[in-house]
Parts: sequence; structure tokens; C-alpha cells
Amino acid sequence: MKRKGKIMKLGIFLGSILLICVLSIGIFPLGIQTVSASYLAESYHPYANNYENIWTISEPGVAEMRIHFTKIELLEDDYVRILDIDKNELATYGYSWGPLSEADMWTEWFTGDTLKIKLETDGSGIAFGFIVDEVERRTESAPTSSYLAETYHPYANNYENIWTISEPGVAEMRIHFTKIELLEDDYVRILDIDKNELATYGYSWGPLSEADMWTEWFTGDTLKIKLETDGSGIAFGFIVDKKEARGAVPTPEPSPSQTLTPSPSAQQTPTPVASPTTYEYPTPTPTPPTHITISVSPAMLNRSESVTVSGEIVPASSTIVTMIFKSPTGEIAEQPVMTTLSGSYAITFPPNEVGEWNVNASCVIGGKAIKSETMCFTVKQYRIEVGYAIIIVGRNDEWLSQNYIDLTANMTYDTLLKRGFTDERLFYLSPMNFERVDMQTSKENISYAINTWAEGKVGTEVPLFIYIIGHGKEDMLLLKGLGETLSSSELDSNLDELSADTGCYKITVVIESCSSGSFICNLSTAGRIIVTSTGAKANSLIEQTGATFSKYFFNSIAKGKNIKEAFEETSNVPEIKAYSDTLDKVGLSPQISLLDDNGDGIGHPAPVYPGDGSLSSSTYIGSQFGALDFPPTILDSIDNQTVMVGEEIEIWAVVVDDLKVERVYVTLIEPDFAIDQISNDTMYEINLTTLELKEEVGNRYMVSFVPKKEGRYTFIIHANDEEGNIAKPREVTIVATESEFDTGPETYLSIIVYNTWIPIVRLEQ
Repeated sequence: MKRKGKIMKLGIFLGSILLICVLSIGIFPLGIQTVSASYLAESYHPYANNYENIWTISEPGVAEMRIHFTKIELLEDDYVRILDIDKNELATYGYSWGPLSEADMWTEWFTGDTLKIKLETDGSGIAFGFIVDEVERRTESAPTSSYLAETYHPYANNYENIWTISEPGVAEMRIHFTKIELLEDDYVRILDIDKNELATYGYSWGPLSEADMWTEWFTGDTLKIKLETDGSGIAFGFIVDKKEARGAVPTPEPSPSQTLTPSPSAQQTPTPVASPTTYEYPTPTPTPPTHITISVSPAMLNRSESVTVSGEIVPASSTIVTMIFKSPTGEIAEQPVMTTLSGSYAITFPPNEVGEWNVNASCVIGGKAIKSETMCFTVKQYRIEVGYAIIIVGRNDEWLSQNYIDLTANMTYDTLLKRGFTDERLFYLSPMNFERVDMQTSKENISYAINTWAEGKVGTEVPLFIYIIGHGKEDMLLLKGLGETLSSSELDSNLDELSADTGCYKITVVIESCSSGSFICNLSTAGRIIVTSTGAKANSLIEQTGATFSKYFFNSIAKGKNIKEAFEETSNVPEIKAYSDTLDKVGLSPQISLLDDNGDGIGHPAPVYPGDGSLSSSTYIGSQFGALDFPPTILDSIDNQTVMVGEEIEIWAVVVDDLKVERVYVTLIEPDFAIDQISNDTMYEINLTTLELKEEVGNRYMVSFVPKKEGRYTFIIHANDEEGNIAKPREVTIVATESEFDTGPETYLSIIVYNTWIPIVRLEQ
């Protein structure tokens, strides 16, 4: 998993050890515990407040290092940082929203022969600290291998290396990857003998994972493989086990020397020249007829569960596969999907009808249409008690961003209807007077909704879902601005009373607000699942299309994902990652969503490790009803590239859907992307630009753009259909060079982020 921000873990290496420990000078009272001389690096236990120290571990001459923490325990806002020899930060351990506690932990691998460990603490409390007891090293830039080319597994951060594979005299070559796995922004490049780039594997928007993959054919008798990694995480790397060559390059042979002999008539007749050599090229191995496979899993499932349809094109080809579904009532739906480089494809969805379904896959290869066999799967009737739901909407004193908050709440309402709730099973509290609203938001009415309305409906097997959105501060949800707020203990009291009176412990609470993570500790108890859009002291992003976390979270829920899957999928969306990076750069806590479902009172970020995640992985919000409904698919788009400042470029994407694509647009993060404080210390404005793409032909959408300043432009491509389904976004990076250009006027779309959101959270692990 890629790390963005300061809450991730990285790694180190070993060798014949040179250890330098820099200690603060001071006089310590008798009885204080001192560090052990037997460890490579060790803090005092516990460490002190307002403390800073650096330890150095050096392995002269090695290529890569990683270190092992026997134990590391830090309080909130205390950090252990891994630095290189020049004190550049490689990794950071510690959280701005809670304590860190790990044991028997290796860091990731880092290039270089020296690592520094820096402990920084604030004045709010003390904890154990850390012990480093081992170091591992890699002495060479690449491992000795029986394969043609192989990386270390996993590879290191900030790493670059080139492998060379030659077959002298052949005309063309291709190579075979047994396995290739790369994280986002890590790349494998295929180069020719002069290091010109022929092909690139890897993505800027997510990880790459392929197996049993042949490259294309390349001319020449030498290929070079270059691995480039950034500093944000590590993965398996690759193994190249085979190569294929075809043809030989004809080399003209010199003609034998010619001797001219005068004839009796004085004419000269040259000796005949030897016939040219005929080169025979090997006959290529016949390739099997192109075909497409298909399988379904499981073949029998309950209604509301999901089925996966997958297969591959043989020989491998990267193209569009169209899957055609026929429901038990005869409804036909087509869903295109893009195959991977190895020719594989897959889609997972919750079928909405009971009975036997049919599905087949088809595509066009080389102008010829090919089609798979038809597979069947059966959906059984399964009664699921969807339960009841309460939506709570708050506001701040200035009603800032209220339109976007209301938009998000209404989208959530629509999702719950799609998941089997009815208007009678939903209770809507809002400061606005919409037709759907049952009561105005207030502390008294929240108590009524939970302890009167819900109390007469929920039970031991009838769950309750609560969604809260608005402005918040630490342990405070703003209901009517600062004049009326709700604390985590007040909400917990309402829920405890409900559980005691009804036996309902199956309660899920999702809170979209700044500082929403501060509600987890009090709300946490057995049976509850709590999801928050951000941490205890962090902002949460909202813009004109709604609150970002909620928008993606409920889109995943609508697709039939369980709560854990939806949470992890949402935590990695491009907007939140970019927003968190910028928050971090200006000294604010990044937006990191949290989940708690085991009752320990501690929220965990994605990916959710053992301890949390068990209950949420088996819990769904509602059931699947209504029409078969696929989200749009962004099949193709403009590639990453470098352009000149002032050069007009076309930002394009190919988008398809089983219904009608309603909107395709781009969220643009420009080089001067920043967060500016506005009216008060809890509101921030972000300068983002939105570009609308217009449909041309063949499902192709396009907009022209001219970069007016030098730097990196990130385009996040989105698509929505007429049913409100959201496509998985695609991220593209354009780098503009040459800064001398008239920037001209600029217009930015404001996005409001608030630290005055209402947080209400209660989850279980």
C-alpha cells in the first residue's frame, strides 16, 4: 500500500555495524532507567516530554538497509523519523490522532549505507519509546540470480537499477515476466541498447500486478530493463525468466576478389561474382487461435451477495471486453471492462433478481469478433433484515457549505433507498425544510429519533444505521452552530439506552465531519461499527459534488461492498490523497479516515489489519433491490506526458455505461495548489479547478486546456451516470516546462474544508 503523508512505515538495511549514538548531555537522578548497550538504538523508557535526539546506524559500503524494532510505542503527536545520511526524511512513525504501538516490526528497505533515527516528542505526555535490535543489509544493487533478471523482493525505496539481456545477432526480442508487482509511481521501463525507452510498466494512479506476462516484440538484439522507485512504499518487484528471439540480421559478405584476364580480342571479361548468401529465418511457432475464457464465482449465491465474473484473452491482449448479462426476467445489460496487460478481466457486482442468470463475454481482436461460452449462476432468495436508518444533518453559524452538505445527505438517502430501505424505514433530521425531512435537527429531536422512533422498530436482529454530516470540532458536532452542539458522550448515552431497551447492538455509525475521529473512543462498544471521514484533530474535504469521503463510500455501498471494503476503497481516492498531502505540507493533520469495529475504542486507517475489520467485513448496509445497475467505466484516457507552457492539449477520456453517461469532468490540481485560511481558524479554502468534458464521438469526451505556468498538473477524471453511479476515477499527470509565459486571468472553484464539522461515531471491530 502506498504511503502519502506522515503516518506510514518505511524500512532499512544491515552489515558489519558502525553505530553512532548522539545523546543529550544532562544529569539524571538515581533510579532512572538507562538504555542498554546491547541494542543498536534505544530511547529511554519512558522518553521525556519536549525531547529530540538522533541515533545513527551505518553499514559502510552496503547498497540497501532496513532495521528492526523490537518495540515502538509513541503517544499522539510524538514521532520517530527515519532519515538518510543527509537527514532527508524517508519514513515517519506516529500519528497526529492517537497513539502508536507496534512490536517485532521491520522497516521497509532503503538505499544507502547510513540511516538515522530521530525521536521528536511534544509536551503532552510520555510513552515507552523504541528499541532497535537488528539491521539487515543488501551488499549489491541487485541480487545474484539464476533468472535472466530479478529484483530484490521487495525492492527498496528511492531505487534505480538497469539489467541487460542480449541475444547477439537476432533481429527481434521479447522477454517474459514470471511476476511483476509495482506500487503507484514505481516503474519498470524497457530500453534499447542506447537506453531509448521502448515501453513502460506501472501506473501513477495505483499498483500494478501481473503474472505470466510476455512483453511485445522489439527490434534489436539487446534489451535493458530499468526499475525506478520513489520513496512512498515497496512491493515485490519482478522476475524475468525467459526470452524469445526471432530472425537474424543479414550481414553482407564481401565478394571474392575479381581477377581480370585479357582475351585475345583485348576485351576483358570479369570472373563471375559469388552468389549472395541466403539467410533463412526460423518459422515462428504457430500461435493458438485467439479466444476468450469466462468463469463465475460463486455459481450459487444469496440475494444481496456479490458474484465475480472473470476470464482472459488468449493470447494475451489489452482491449475492451463487453460482458452481456441476462437476468432471470430477461433484462439485458452490457458492461464493458478493460483487460490488463496479461489479457485478464474481472468484474464484481450484486445481482438484483432471484433465479438463473446468464453471462458471456465478447471482444474484437484484429478486426475479428470473438465470444466466450455462456456461463450461468443462480441467485437464491435470502431474507435480509435491512433495519432502519437515521440521517442527521448539522450546520455552523454561517451556514457555510450547506448546499454541499445537503447534497451529500440526499445522495446518501438515495443510496439507502437503492439498498432496500424505504421512506418509512428512514428518519431524516435537517436544518432545512426538504420534503423528505421528518424533523428539524436538534439535540431533543436526535434523542427522539433514537430512543422513541427507532426504539419501537429495531431489535436483536433488526439493525440500526446512523449517518451524520455537518461541521465539527474535537468531541463536538455542530447542530445549530455553536449555539447547540452534540458531544460523543451524549450520543453514546442515547445509543446505550436504545441497546438496553431493545437488545439492538447491531449499530453502525458513519460520521462525515472535521474532527469526527474524536467520537470513536466514547462510542466504541461491542457490536457497533464506527466509521469516520477523518481523525480526531483533522479536517474533512467537501466540494461542489459533495463531501468526498461520503460520496465515494456510499458509491461503494451502492455497488454491494461490505463496510470494510467500502472503507478501504474510499480511503485511497485521489482527491483525499492530494488534499492530505497539501494539509501535511502546511503543518495540518492529513485527512485519514478511521474504522473501529471491535469495541477497543481505537480507530484504524486503511488497510484495516487484524483486530479491526472482522465485523465490518461481514456487515452490509441494507440489501440489493431494484434494477441491475453498473457504474460508468473510464476505459481509456490521455497518458502522462510533458508539454510546453502555453501549448494547447486535449484532455480526453473514453467512458462507457450500461445506461447514459450524464457527466464527465476533471478535477484539476495545479502547480500552485494550496490551502488558504479564510473567515476563521477552522475554515480553509482550496484553489481547485473543474473542467467539464464534452462528448464527441464513440464515447469519447474531451476538453482543451492550456497550462499557463511551469509545474505539475494533476487531472483526476470522473464520470457519473443518470442513476448517480460514480466511475472509478483515473489520475493523469501533465508536466509543463518553460515558465516564461503570460499567465493571464485564472478562475478557481472554491472547495470548503472545515474543522467545524459535526462528528458522531460508533463502531466495533
